[in-house]
Amino acid sequence: MIYTVTSTLPEQHGGRTKSLLSRIKLLQDELGVQSTILTTNYNINYPDIYEVFRKRDVVHENTQFENIYDWLSGYKLFDIKKTLIINKPKITESEVDIEGLTAERVDDDTVRYYKGDEYTLYRKFHEDSRVLKFEDFMSPISKKKVERRSYNKYGDLHQITRYDPKTFHKISEEFYDVHGDVYCINHYTIKDDEPRLSLIELLKDDRPYKFFAMRKNYSNIISKKDSVKVILSSMTPVCSTARSSPMIAGRKMFWSSTVPTWLTQGKGYAAPINTLWETATRLQAISY
Repeated sequence: MIYTVTSTLPEQHGGRTKSLLSRIKLLQDELGVQSTILTTNYNINYPDIYEVFRKRDVVHENTQFENIYDWLSGYKLFDIKKTLIINKPKITESEVDIEGLTAERVDDDTVRYYKGDEYTLYRKFHEDSRVLKFEDFMSPISKKKVERRSYNKYGDLHQITRYDPKTFHKISEEFYDVHGDVYCINHYTIKDDEPRLSLIELLKDDRPYKFFAMRKNYSNIISKKDSVKVILSSMTPVCSTARSSPMIAGRKMFWSSTVPTWLTQGKGYAAPINTLWETATRLQAISY
């Protein structure tokens, strides 16, 4: 099994992502080596993208995919709630009209809401449905959003993003599994008039259990699992991502591409999936 780490897997892609997927498919075709692709960014639509890749024969049917946020959620982010009787996906729909607010349609899928003359809410529905895609709660003073709630295609809340009411920059992101439990919070600070990820907070049962500061605290990370070392001697990428090559430790192989390969004095890192995720959690900033 080869584990390939990439920061993102867009459905429409070219360049390095196309090369990465072609290389993985070639290894399966020519050598019979199976692969697991690990992604470190957040994308609630990854299950659909995986399916598109398989239907287009971009990857083999047995190619596996893992996402760091799904792992952090205990593999509950991409779960699908089912109806009790016919076992079909349970879809949560929302009425357009809200009691006490006046609705003003922008188009078929977008609605603004007012309380008197005060602009209070902006809602976007998934196309041709009554399933919410996101809703923005507006500041009555600035008319700018101070909170966005995002929903998956089944209408389940999966993310809440909050914004500073004065600068309007993002200050936090809360991530929810399909059952409504928060499992991760990203905190941001403003530097050079831009939001910078400064702290990751992991939660279980609504209680924080682990914190990660960013970048500067993660030099010289060494972890061991199943006799495979993870060596991260420097946070400075010194190898071209386009020319990355496989690193082998024991019988495991880890292929880094489309994200920086950390190499210092010829050393990289290789690890099975759990160790990779433990390391990638510390390296979240590379996806922003």
